[in-house]
Amino acid sequence: MSSTLISTAQAAGMLGVSSARIRQLTLDGAITGRVIGPRTMLYDIGEIEVYKRATRGHDSASGVATTATPATSPLPLVVDIITTIGAGRGDDSEQVHLRIWRSSTRTVVLTGPVAGSSGFSGWRFESYVLPAVAATYLDGDYLGAYWINTYCNDITGIKAYNHVFVTRADEHMPRPSWWDTLRGRATRDLDQMVDTTLIELDEPMATIDALVGQTVRHFPTNELATPENIAQLAATNAPVPVVVDAPEIRPLAEAMVTLRRSQQHPRYDDPTSEIALRTMWERLDMILENDETHREPQWRSAMRHGGSAFDTDHCAIDPTVDNLDDLDWRPLSGPPDPTVDELRSCWSGLGVWLSAVGEYAVDDGHRNKELAKALETAMNTVYNVYRLRSYQSDEPVQPLPPYPATEPTRFDVSPVLDEYWRHGTEGVHDCAELRRLSKAVNLLEAEPRFRTAADGTLMARYRNSYNELDRMIIMWPWFAHAVDRIPDGTHIVASSTGSGHTAVFLREPDGPLKPMPRPEENRFNGWSFGYGSGPTPLGRDIGRLLEASDGITIRTFGYGVRERLIDHAVTTGDEASLDISIDQLRTLIAATPEDVDDTI
Repeated sequence: MSSTLISTAQAAGMLGVSSARIRQLTLDGAITGRVIGPRTMLYDIGEIEVYKRATRGHDSASGVATTATPATSPLPLVVDIITTIGAGRGDDSEQVHLRIWRSSTRTVVLTGPVAGSSGFSGWRFESYVLPAVAATYLDGDYLGAYWINTYCNDITGIKAYNHVFVTRADEHMPRPSWWDTLRGRATRDLDQMVDTTLIELDEPMATIDALVGQTVRHFPTNELATPENIAQLAATNAPVPVVVDAPEIRPLAEAMVTLRRSQQHPRYDDPTSEIALRTMWERLDMILENDETHREPQWRSAMRHGGSAFDTDHCAIDPTVDNLDDLDWRPLSGPPDPTVDELRSCWSGLGVWLSAVGEYAVDDGHRNKELAKALETAMNTVYNVYRLRSYQSDEPVQPLPPYPATEPTRFDVSPVLDEYWRHGTEGVHDCAELRRLSKAVNLLEAEPRFRTAADGTLMARYRNSYNELDRMIIMWPWFAHAVDRIPDGTHIVASSTGSGHTAVFLREPDGPLKPMPRPEENRFNGWSFGYGSGPTPLGRDIGRLLEASDGITIRTFGYGVRERLIDHAVTTGDEASLDISIDQLRTLIAATPEDVDDTI
């Protein structure tokens, strides 16, 4: 939790003592005061709470970093490794950089990030790191240590949290989630309950240095805390030489070189490549602003200008700014900057090319990881520059079509989904989309059946081994912005699947069901039949579809009356089975002028 500062009187009230006693405790070093102005002293509420617990009927408490006296001599560093800790309950394991300083009078446990790993924070630290480290390195004694968990802030330095553990003989207190695990692995028998408090250290580096009696180095970003760099730091305790640059520069320049080298590739398309190179040149030019002062990452600039808690002594790396001497990218392209139309054609061309060489390419011989990575970088650059042009344009600019155009989406089988499956045909043709579907199925270790729906959509069906329910995966289409007018008599139908997703279809007159396309910006939002106030995700998506189909305006500023009409049709439907007439919606919308000033 973040530090919350309270006054002397408030601290005295929490402890049930006088303000004079608070001042004496501060002089004795039992609690830490922060001087604010000439006459004001403030206190960390978390620290006061820990002191209160440790002195009010509790048997013992672990160290509180903010109240500890500095080490009289440097503590020996007895552990300096990367350790892998399993989160359990089906979660993937994570890695942490573990350092332990230990003497006969003090133990300091410091954990930090490892590149590519999420690490542990908050309750996950207490649930997983505490029992594992205590059992393996501390003979099960988790109370006799200062537990400090750090993570990187890319500009200002590191943040550090002091985990404090207090035992109390109170059987009515709920056991912590890690209690049984700890008791099973520790060598000592713990019969008492445990309270925990988390304190954010305001001056983390100074506090850690004082605890261990020496300067401790930290990595300025998670990405630089690689296993190799951590191992070299442990071996030498000297800053590790590392080449650094601003996040986008080298990947862009490398992608430009790779695209130019790919001229002999069977799928090479000169116009697409030429526009992509000009787009990446423009992006690099914007980053560098016609000079090279922006090549260093923000954390290094902040450190040089005094805007970071880091200094040279505490930095675990010795950075050298990347000068890109090994990449001859400047002659590859240049002005003129690509137009909006060129960006659109380039985006589509890059997508076709990536499908031919990427992970799901049908021709295995054309797969090329290096080229696929360059194409992904080029597509991201085209996308970002296109968005920038859209913001700068006075005229409406259509969004780029989604890539890929479909996404494997999982559903429990419902009556509507069963109907969609039954009207499909056995057999599927080999394509990138089928390979993406097959991978999604294989991750489930299922034995699926594959079909092609009447509208050409690929799908798979299998039995869930966990609950014996039928499930389906459909390559669900994303909104492509160019939509034919929805035929009269069409209904929007759906039924709840119970899996967090709602499969919504268009039932055209005398025609098969078709998946209703979803706007790509809602890729990670589940459709809802609506709860509470405001427009539902499904209501918004129906509005977008009608806008493109009928050429009308629905999404007015705020929550317009037309949007509310659609939302009402969704939220008043049966949550188990939805059926909305497009004709009815059109009639209601036609009766409501788009310029009605009726917003919430």
